[in-house]
Amino acid sequence: MSAMEQADADTEALKERFLVRLQTFLGHVRRWTSADPRITVREHTYQVDDPFGRYDAPGAQIVLNGQTIAELIPEAGVVIAAEGRVNLVGTLDRLAILYLSGPGRFETTIGGVTSFGRDLYPQFSVEGWYWLISNAGPDVRFVDDAAFRLMLRTVSDFELAVRT
Repeated sequence: MSAMEQADADTEALKERFLVRLQTFLGHVRRWTSADPRITVREHTYQVDDPFGRYDAPGAQIVLNGQTIAELIPEAGVVIAAEGRVNLVGTLDRLAILYLSGPGRFETTIGGVTSFGRDLYPQFSVEGWYWLISNAGPDVRFVDDAAFRLMLRTVSDFELAVRT
């Protein structure tokens, strides 16, 4: 296999990994919203154009009584300091969700010597999807059921029913 063929195979493997991570995340979203009978999560395909090329990626529309209140739109499988990005877009706001496999590292090297280094995402705890709360810092929060509820309320002003 030539170097060019190997690079293409590596790119395809990274794109597939991003698509699998998206499907897994969408499964979590369906589970988190399933307790609220007013909500339907409709699968939707979006076009992504990133360094992997142009391709279709899974996303979702979150629907309340026939009206879309928010969408999970895949942005890219390659982004600076993360291994993927999805946007949660509602009628009021848009939030970024990043896939992190580690805390990231910000370093300055002068004359071959690292003179400054720090974790880019000090809130990192486990590999997964993180809400980018603020670019200043940056500040992230692992996306679990509680975080997703808050995010949905932020973008749409809709509050999911609580599991009983």
